[in-house]
Amino acid sequence: MQAYWPAMKVPTRALMSLKVGSMLDLKSEDAERLEVRLGKVVKFRGRLGTRDNKWAVQITEACKV
Repeated sequence: MQAYWPAMKVPTRALMSLKVGSMLDLKSEDAERLEVRLGKVVKFRGRLGTRDNKWAVQITEACKV
């Protein structure tokens, strides 16, 4: 299972220069458009958040396959 932000575009050059501690700017509306995939199939949509000081995804929609 993996989570993706389909709206987020990052140039390859920026990805290649990432190091431990690097930050990527994420617009708040992009955090609302998360896709949860099983393999290559989008199964759910949701939004990014935290719970008990850990990253979490709240499922907002189940996708029909």
